[in-house]
Amino acid sequence: MGFYVLELLQDIGRARGRAVGRVLLSILVIPLLLLSAPGHAMNADGVLLRQLAATIDAEAVAGRTVELSDFARKAQASIDFMRPGGQLREPRAMSVAPWSPAIADRFTAYLWELYRNDLDTLGPGWITQVLGGWQAAGGQVARLSWSVLVDGVSHPFDSVAVFDPAGKLLFDTVLIRTLTDVETAPDGLERAALQTKVAASDTKTVKGRYTVKNFAGSKNLTYEVSLKAEVAPYITAATNDAAATMTASVKTGDAGGSGIWPVADPQVYFGTGGSYQLTNSEAAKTPFKSRIWVSDVFQDGSYQVSGNDLGSGISFDLSFGVSVSGKGVGGSVGIAIPGPGPLILVGSNSSASELFLGDVLYSDNAGFRYRGNFRNGGNFKLSNFLIRTDDNPGETGSVRASIPVYMAHEGVGVLNLTGEWAGTLSPRADYVRGDHVKQPTYTVTADRKTVQVGEDVTVTVRIDNNSSAVAIRDGSVALDAGALGGVLTPKSATVVSFGTIDTNGSQSVSFVLTAVASGQVTFQADVEGRWGSPVPPEVTFRKKISLDDAIGVGDGNGNGSKAQLESPTQDSFESGIGLIRGWACDAKTVEIQIDDGAKLRVAYGTDRDDTVEACGDTDNGFGYTINWNRFGDGNHTLRAFVDGTEFAKVGFTVTTLGTEFLQGVSGQYTLSNFPQTGRDVTVRWSEPHQNFVLMSASPRRLDVVPSTRLLAVSPRAAASAQLESPRQDSFESGVGLIRGWVCDANAVEIQIDDGAKLRVAYGTDRDDTVEACGDANNGFGYTINWNRFGDGDHTLRAFVDGSEFAKVGFTVTTLGVEFLQGVTGQYTLANFPQTGRDVTVRWSEPHQNFVIVDYR
Repeated sequence: MGFYVLELLQDIGRARGRAVGRVLLSILVIPLLLLSAPGHAMNADGVLLRQLAATIDAEAVAGRTVELSDFARKAQASIDFMRPGGQLREPRAMSVAPWSPAIADRFTAYLWELYRNDLDTLGPGWITQVLGGWQAAGGQVARLSWSVLVDGVSHPFDSVAVFDPAGKLLFDTVLIRTLTDVETAPDGLERAALQTKVAASDTKTVKGRYTVKNFAGSKNLTYEVSLKAEVAPYITAATNDAAATMTASVKTGDAGGSGIWPVADPQVYFGTGGSYQLTNSEAAKTPFKSRIWVSDVFQDGSYQVSGNDLGSGISFDLSFGVSVSGKGVGGSVGIAIPGPGPLILVGSNSSASELFLGDVLYSDNAGFRYRGNFRNGGNFKLSNFLIRTDDNPGETGSVRASIPVYMAHEGVGVLNLTGEWAGTLSPRADYVRGDHVKQPTYTVTADRKTVQVGEDVTVTVRIDNNSSAVAIRDGSVALDAGALGGVLTPKSATVVSFGTIDTNGSQSVSFVLTAVASGQVTFQADVEGRWGSPVPPEVTFRKKISLDDAIGVGDGNGNGSKAQLESPTQDSFESGIGLIRGWACDAKTVEIQIDDGAKLRVAYGTDRDDTVEACGDTDNGFGYTINWNRFGDGNHTLRAFVDGTEFAKVGFTVTTLGTEFLQGVSGQYTLSNFPQTGRDVTVRWSEPHQNFVLMSASPRRLDVVPSTRLLAVSPRAAASAQLESPRQDSFESGVGLIRGWVCDANAVEIQIDDGAKLRVAYGTDRDDTVEACGDANNGFGYTINWNRFGDGDHTLRAFVDGSEFAKVGFTVTTLGVEFLQGVTGQYTLANFPQTGRDVTVRWSEPHQNFVIVDYR
């Protein structure tokens, strides 16, 4: 029951200036002793001791005395050790008798009972040897009366003592039960080992030698105490019923001695004078917050404490419920709990604290401590300490104890138990938090972006186990043959299995596909797998995966393979102001069609250095600025054409905020643990983007000061040219679009900071420019990865036929890399765009930003 009463049991030994770890305790289990009671207290050997005393009285010689100075010196030494501050008072011999056969017979019976547990070690002739020594020394036997003064109160004792003719004390029936010195020698303290695997059970043991001494001799004892901590290895919020159990066992034994051994009944008690706690790494999720102290908050629940002390025959098994509504801050907490007999816990600042477990009393009464001790073969168990998972990101939790072990010796009367620190038990049991196991991520790559009919392409899927706690047992990747659209056909197996993937490990599987018709294909597959122990086998993971870029297939004559639609991708989510983008070689016109709408001409000719290998030149990029909100929520289809021939077809999902262009709202949110645990990112609503943009990312703090630079334009620009994005003092992040419109331009270029001028695709249909320009093909757009320019302030200049028409300052926020891969994240942003409405955003790798995927 030490988990409950540690904070109530203060170290009296320290308080009185004795060595650290010395404490004075006593135990009330069965009425062997009457502490502080009226009358004289005999020791616990009952009838035999009374018979010995009666024999001494019967054979006493009238007027015979004995010198008591040696007794007084040795008795005071025992009192000093057992009850510091106590004083011997009024020792006197009530009767004195010479050694006789009758007294020897009574002593034989008494010593046999007193040392019956040690006789196998002492040997069958030990009692005869001791008695013979006393007789040879000319021993005389006295019945003594004396008292111990403690805090102004006199506590009387009766004892039987043996002296030599000079008054040297050879034996005393009370002092033989006291000590004058204790030495505990642990075999070596345990060192905490670095745990690399989750271990739901852990046993720690302390053992060593325990030597007790008094005026008559010394005794060597051995001890071994083990504590096993166990938890359910897998816990989820759904079950929420896993419990921590602590079980301790005690073993003691004799290891010889010298002289007449002290009557040492070795016992173990737990927790006093140390940092005694059961700590769950998930703070506030154990029954008593994170540490189990009486003064802490009890959570409602059912608990069980059981124990067994074979030495005294006392055992307890207590189940009880707790229902509490308050907590004392800086004071005490009184809690009454029903059980078998009264069970009362009172906070540590109270003057009296009691805990009854059946017949065993743990209490603090007027400065005296009483506590249950465990003898050889004894044990205790604390169970049903509930563990509850929560929303913290960690994959694992742990339950650990730090429990000091003390060896004790039973005292007599007010000469209480003396305890000596014997080591600290520190088991730790771990559990997997099933709701927080990091899910696998997948990387899909193709060895070729373009192939001709009859050629093969190999697509590889890498599965990364991101969990540090649980291995992946096995799984499979199944090719979605329907997504190949008759352009590619499987040459290898369509379902490939993978085996065990260790924690933080990876494994790859591959598919070989043969091109059979010209066109474009987005590879798709379904992954399914199972976790290893301790995750139950019915817990699986599933994911639909796809290749980010389409695979282009030509007809074998160099046609059909030289165009690629990069965004949107198959099954992507789109929202706000976005960009339809890609590249095509040697096109006269590039057009797109959404659903059954009209074909729209797309600006073409942006410099794309990454197309040189495929096209032989760079001016192959195309882009089309689009407000996805115009198409409404739900699934849509986009087709792309080069010179009238379709080269791509993708399906995607649009999520709107209920209006085509949301105006006059603002919102800023911090998204925790993205892109990794311990880091946060802040997003802000941007009206020009009709989406959220990154504003800052921790741990780097970005202190943004609004720029005072003014938009610079030529006289012509206000009427015939306009840069729409980025805007002055805007925030930009991820893959974005430089866009606007110009009337009657031969070339549109942009320049960022002091970089080279870059040609921008020009000629997108913009019906909203007819009034200003007299025609519609005036839009321009340039796809750009803002991450390439790094965090901080930047400047963009825009040119028409070499003349600058716009200059803006803006701020870029990155996540520390140019292109973030292999991460996922989804967050609900509350009360946006108005109170009571919520928006869900999800990280999109192609966009390098968050996109809106739900609104309700």
